[in-house]
Amino acid sequence: MSDPACLLRPAQADPMQLHLQPICRTDNGRVTGYELLYRSTDPAERDTQSFINKLEGKGLIAVFDENVLQRGLAVAQRLAQLLPAADKPLDLHINLSGYSLSQADFTPIIRNAASALPRHGVKVAIEVTETATGKDTIAFAQNLAALRKTGFGIVLDDFPQGHNSTGRLLAYEGHIDGIKIDKSLIVKAAARQNFQPVQHIVALAHARGKSVVAEGVTGEPQLRLLHGIGVDFGQGYGLGRPMPAAELLQAIAIVRTEDGQLQTRPLDIAAKRTPVSKATATAFIEPRLP
Repeated sequence: MSDPACLLRPAQADPMQLHLQPICRTDNGRVTGYELLYRSTDPAERDTQSFINKLEGKGLIAVFDENVLQRGLAVAQRLAQLLPAADKPLDLHINLSGYSLSQADFTPIIRNAASALPRHGVKVAIEVTETATGKDTIAFAQNLAALRKTGFGIVLDDFPQGHNSTGRLLAYEGHIDGIKIDKSLIVKAAARQNFQPVQHIVALAHARGKSVVAEGVTGEPQLRLLHGIGVDFGQGYGLGRPMPAAELLQAIAIVRTEDGQLQTRPLDIAAKRTPVSKATATAFIEPRLP
């Protein structure tokens, strides 16, 4: 298992940097978790999707996803260390490619990674791209089952992108904990001032006991609107921009100290960053509606 300090390697030595973006409750704006995002440090590879497509084309995506999973679990372990066992667990969402999950030889990777799941403080969920479920392979279903059996949650991402989204939700509903409504649908609904399509998706998901996250939330007014139609959680630049994982972990360390001063942990020393103030850290970690 990778050490959390691997997150702090200099950008020039690491082709990928990890960021965390908050996921908030719609009823009060409180942060309930984070999505782990990866960003290429190569200026020519700033488009994450293009970067992923190239890896898939070269047959390297499974190796990449294994690394993402290991490093994401290192973040989860660090979060668990910083959070008292009595706290309600945070959710940490990690994205994996449908191409990797459609490979039979990815199952052992899932099982090996599961040994690093935190025992308290953090619940790790795998985000599966909604269009990837269209592969409908035996290996894909087996890997979803392996994720569930070993303790991972599963969230269907980018809903309702792709053909027959409802059919895919029904096909895999036994494995899935929740769905994420794609940003494009939220943007379209806001532009037309018609959130009825979003409300229909929420009703479909809730009827099957699934939670709903809306992406692309522009701010608190829209978060309140989404709460009114039943959306459980929101995510978007209007609620919190992605923050380098090392900086967020440092911020949490500040908030968790009794006097608000940065503790001299190896993780913090290695970061060599300007210390984050307690006020800034608290505002980022625990924003809430007025």
